[in-house]
Amino acid sequence: ETIPVGPTQAQRGLFAVLFCRSLVGRALQVTDPADYGPLVTAGDFHSVVGDREKAVGTFREFVFFHEESIYPEFAVFYRREM
Repeated sequence: ETIPVGPTQAQRGLFAVLFCRSLVGRALQVTDPADYGPLVTAGDFHSVVGDREKAVGTFREFVFFHEESIYPEFAVFYRREM
């Protein structure tokens, strides 16, 4: 028996977005780029929030160091129309 490789005809042009729940816990909020991993892995914090919104007016980045903090809730599949 052969197993098809690659997308099937029905899957071509199909895109997906994965929505996740996350547990931020005690977050270290920062505005400057640096290696904040040691503070998190030492147990002082659970995650890092890079507040780029405050720093340069764009967005906030959430960085998680423990995979148990993120739970895939559901996936949305869609097609783009041009």
